[in-house]
Amino acid sequence: MRKHILAASLALLLCTAAHAGFTPNPAAKALMDEGWAAKAAQHYQEAADKFSAAAKADPQASAPLSALAALVFNLTPGDGPKAESGRKQVRFLVQRALALAPFDPVAQEILRLLDDVTPAPLHLATPAAAPLFAEAEALFEKRDYDAAVAKYEAAAAADPLLSRAWVYAGDCFFMREQYVEAERRYRKGAEIEPLNSQAWRFLSDALLKQGKGQAA
Repeated sequence: MRKHILAASLALLLCTAAHAGFTPNPAAKALMDEGWAAKAAQHYQEAADKFSAAAKADPQASAPLSALAALVFNLTPGDGPKAESGRKQVRFLVQRALALAPFDPVAQEILRLLDDVTPAPLHLATPAAAPLFAEAEALFEKRDYDAAVAKYEAAAAADPLLSRAWVYAGDCFFMREQYVEAERRYRKGAEIEPLNSQAWRFLSDALLKQGKGQAA
């Protein structure tokens, strides 16, 4: 299961969400942008500090709390003495975010991941596709979406069963508000691997952005 929530969900939704309670004010958004840049550079403490500052700059916005929750979730080990405390911190942040904005999709997704102790097994990339997929992820972190799409789709061509490659290629188009192209790729991922819950969730988001509420 992808732990790419911060980049693949929060950033793209923040760019397009109009819901009061989710989107932060300009001052908080600027701090969040700095946090994403720090996270991409693997300066995780700096990223956490920026998201925390953003939460203080706009106490009524859920997005900074979702960002911080996603960051902590990404860094929390799967087991060991730090796992339980990390998950408690994530749940606390998520609950605060949902108290401000019950529809916050990032907080909802993190909560689902916290409670889904037996996630559906997804197809693992073949040796031919794995390096292409890793390159695509690095490019996505840098927000070089054109190059990332090319690598994701190259990975999909190298491994036709790799649904995640199609889903993450869709994220690149969603980030640029090209929802029709995003929909096509999310749908492809869902068709290839129906147990890929993110494919369905992001497909729903892309349909909503096109005003296709019933289909979503």
